[in-house]
Parts: sequence; structure tokens; C-alpha cells
Amino acid sequence: MIFSKSCSFLGLYLVIVACLVLQCCAYANQTSTTLVVDASKSGRQIPDTLFGIFFEEINHAGAGGLWAELVNNRGFEAGGTQVPSNIAPWTIVGQESAILLQTELSSCFERNKVALRMDVLCDNCPSDGVGVSNPGFWGMGHGFRGDLVNMLLELKPTFFRFPGQTLRNAFRWKDSVGPWEERPGHFGDVWSYWTDEGFGYFEGLQLAEDIGARPLWVFNNGISHTDQVDTSVITPFVKEALDGIEFARGNYLAFYEAIRHAYPDIQMISNCDASSKPLDHPADMYDYHTYPHEAIKMFNNAHVFDKTPRNGPKAFVSEYALIGDIQAKHGTLLGAVSEAGFLIGLERNRWSPAAIVFNSNQVYGTPSYWVQFMFRESNGATFLKSQLQTPDPDSVDASAILWKNLQDKKTYLKIKVANVGSNQINFKISLNGFESSNATKATKTVLTSKNALDENSLANPTNIVPKRSPLQSANNEINDILPPVSLTV
Repeated sequence: MIFSKSCSFLGLYLVIVACLVLQCCAYANQTSTTLVVDASKSGRQIPDTLFGIFFEEINHAGAGGLWAELVNNRGFEAGGTQVPSNIAPWTIVGQESAILLQTELSSCFERNKVALRMDVLCDNCPSDGVGVSNPGFWGMGHGFRGDLVNMLLELKPTFFRFPGQTLRNAFRWKDSVGPWEERPGHFGDVWSYWTDEGFGYFEGLQLAEDIGARPLWVFNNGISHTDQVDTSVITPFVKEALDGIEFARGNYLAFYEAIRHAYPDIQMISNCDASSKPLDHPADMYDYHTYPHEAIKMFNNAHVFDKTPRNGPKAFVSEYALIGDIQAKHGTLLGAVSEAGFLIGLERNRWSPAAIVFNSNQVYGTPSYWVQFMFRESNGATFLKSQLQTPDPDSVDASAILWKNLQDKKTYLKIKVANVGSNQINFKISLNGFESSNATKATKTVLTSKNALDENSLANPTNIVPKRSPLQSANNEINDILPPVSLTV
């Protein structure tokens, strides 16, 4: 809902993101919920770094995705340095007995010695010839793929976390810089495919700059999910991290103290969770991940930071998602709404917290992407005091913020309500400190579908997208009906 104020340009913006589930029977089970918003007092400032994005080389998100390589395994090094080796996905064209292919260490590139040798074994080859072929990614050549980057831009991220991966298949930043043909690449053993490192450390920094986000580099500190480097040999890892910082800017304590001494202005994030018990080592922030299999558990994560001490390291929520084949599948409406409840909790606690699906020529956002889209104005907004009166506190949560639009210079009051329950809600908003005579215009935006487990797809990419419409009778007392499993922003 949007309200304009003629004299001071104060507006009220209520975006209703309604995710419709079991519509035919839900209306018989209505509950009443009231949100009282106090707009007369100044609220708390929300950090301008609340929302950002996380990148890892999973499902070809980089190689063949953001970094749109035309050729898969372009340097023939996917089989490693043990030669001769497999050159998949390259295949022979024509008569297989007429050509011999093998890899050998004869390349002219110092860091990438693997090359392919081809011997034609026929004096009179077939008229259509023999050779090799690559199915490729059919991307857009070297550089970032425009439609995918545009979807990142639409989210207005304020930070870009990259590149992910752990010790066994760790990202070696020095191997990912320099001319593309000289980069050795590596095999991601967790996700079982090869990357040529075309999207390397420099490209990650460049992408962050291009989309106006702060780069948040994840360096290798010698730890994996099941193993770690002995602290007696940690020094090379410390030097690697310092070298990476120096490239970008012209044992944990060893990293912390070395980086703090060399670059005291850089904030460091520990990969230990401090949401349940304090850290036993210094850090500016700690990394929090959550991947529940049930929507109600994801929704109730909204309160995970409510009682966390405010005088210690802040939380950096770098990874979260509802997962599993039952409720989440490939990105359902139910999953998106449960994540929205979690985001409302992050907004309330003022701490830093989407999925994009693509093939070679199409891209679409899942419902989770559109939830992130609806939250994009929260960065730098003011969090207002509000009180939610509901009989279902485990399935409904809400918040209110003041947000200034830099384009029209107006300020808007934006209200969010997430309902992960199966009942329709008679929803009432009571505004204090906002005179009804100022409310001259209001709209609502609805994200809806007929079933909680509905998804978007390449065949139907806009099955679940936000839809905007006018909202009637908007004043200091606003009444509306919210469908089951819904987010109201």
C-alpha cells in the first residue's frame, strides 16, 4: 500500500505478498490479526548492508552460468596432470578409427601444461572428415552473462560473498588470475565437475564492483567439513590470505592477528556459529548457516537471534534455504514464505542476512528470488516499533520500516507480514502518528498461487510473480484479507 503526503512527501507503502494455498477451503478457517505500528517516534536504523548475495561454483552457477564459457573443458585439463587422460565432454567426429586423441604435458603455458595431441591415421579420410567436437555451454562468450547479472542487479545487493568451497577442492586464488589460457583450473570433487577458472578471483572482485556491492572474499584457511590442516603448517595459508588482500587492495588466530595487524580496517568473519553460545576467539562477525527441511522450522528461525547478546560479534547470515524434496523441491511458494518469516526476524534484529534458475538462453526467479526482491528496500531503512496481536504466533510474524526512495525523494512506510499457516487471516493495521488525511494513495503487491508447493519453471517462468493493484479505503485503520501461506511486506 502506498500513501502520499502532499506537504512533507511522507508516504505509506504496504506491499502485500500473498501466497495462496488451498484457496477453496481456507476461507472457512479465518483468523484475525492486528498490527499496531507507531510511526510517531523515530525507529532504529537498519544497516545498509542487510541484504547481499552468496556465490559458489555449484550447478554451473559460474562456469557456463554467470561466466558464460562457450566451450566446456576448453583446455583439455579436466582429467588432471596424469596423462593420457579423459577429455570429456569432447567427442570424436567421424570415423573413430581414423583419429587418435591423447593428452600430454606439452603445452607452452607454464601453469597449464596439459595439451591435446591429435593424430590422423588415414591416408584417404572420409569425405566428411574427422575431428573433435565440444557440446559447450552455448553461453555468450567470455564475460558475464547479461540476463543473469541483471537479475542480481534487481536484488540491489550490498555485498557479494565468493567463492566458497573447502580444503579438499579449495579455491586457489593465485591459480585463478592471469590470462585465461594459463589458468590450470580444478575439479570440484564435492559437485563432481571441472571448472577452467575463467571466473576467478579478479572476476569476482570485478563483478562486485560492477553491481555496486562490497566484495566479501572467502579465503582458504585450511579447514574442510571433515578435515583440517595441522596448525604447525598453517603459515602458507596465512601468507596466501595476506597475498590475496594485497592483490585486491594494491590457525584462526594466526589469520586474525596477521590481517588485523596489516589491515586494521578490515572486518573479519569467523566460520564458527555464535548464535547459541559465545565465540572463544576474537571476531567482528560470525558466519551463520541454516538449511531446515520443514517450512515451520525455517519460519521460526525468525526468533533465533532475539536473545543473542548485542555486545559481541554480529551475525552474518550468509546461507539459508528451505531444502528437501517434500516442501522445498526446486523452489516452492511455501519455501519462499517460510524464508520471508526468517528475513523479518533478521530485519527486526538489524543484522546482516534467492534462487535464480537458468539454461543456455533462459532465466527465471524462483519464489524465493521474488521474496528477496520484495525485501530489497530494507537496506539502510529505519525499523519502527510495532506490536503484533495474533492467536498464531508460531505461524505469523510482522515488521514495519521507513524507507526513503532516492528517485522521488519521498519516504514510505513499508509493512511486512509473513503467514506460513494454512488459515486465511483477517488482517488489520492500526497506525499511530500517521494522520489519515495524509493517506491519499495506496497499492498492494501480491505474490500468489493456487497451491503452496507450486513452482516456477522454464516452461512457465512467471507462474508465481508479484502483481500490483490499488488498495481501497486506506487510512489509519486498514483492513485486508491475507490468504494462507502468505508474505505481506
